[in-house]
Amino acid sequence: MRVAVRCRLPGTFRQGNVAGLPALVGPHKHSRRRSLRLPRVVIRLRIPKVGFRARDWLQRRPVSLVTPWEGNVRMAVLKPWFRVGSGGRVFMEPTAAALRRFAPGALAGPVPALRELARMVVDGEAALAPLEFGVLAFTGPSQEPLTAADRELFWRAFQAPIFEQCRGPHGELLAYECEAHEGLHLVRESAIARMRGWVLVDSSCPCGTSTPRALRAQARFAAG
Repeated sequence: MRVAVRCRLPGTFRQGNVAGLPALVGPHKHSRRRSLRLPRVVIRLRIPKVGFRARDWLQRRPVSLVTPWEGNVRMAVLKPWFRVGSGGRVFMEPTAAALRRFAPGALAGPVPALRELARMVVDGEAALAPLEFGVLAFTGPSQEPLTAADRELFWRAFQAPIFEQCRGPHGELLAYECEAHEGLHLVRESAIARMRGWVLVDSSCPCGTSTPRALRAQARFAAG
């Protein structure tokens, strides 16, 4: 897309008001003073095309991450679908070398991004230092779920506990997993309407938190 900006500079610049004008300027017919009339200036700007998804991502507000750990956590966030404001460093194209240089104490990201890195570690294609804290696995209404096979793979690769966080389309936190690993605690009870495949449970969590809690439907039905 091209944008044309036409600028007509009004008025006449008198020689007495502008320092250093060349002496080649001719006299104005209505004045004894010499004058200079500037020509019309046309500026053309070429603005690159930006896809709808890129524009939508840029317009979203950054999300500050919360973790189950206390203190300053050096966390690498892999390929998030939302903008991260604070709480971690984003790696949209994560490589083993870049992660080793960053030396994270925790990893976070959508399940597919974590799965890709975990398979590389297990297959010997990448090597990472042991994580001090753990792994945050982001799921959501339009994202891949965290399965039992994923948890086993992540444990083999990272040797650290896994915590699931269910987040909305813009990264807003809907529910989170505590250290008891018995379902997800809802930030608001109404969030269950946006969490496909989850059901509310009446029992209290072993961690002692009294907030509403949800279990995956399969696990709930299996428990009877």
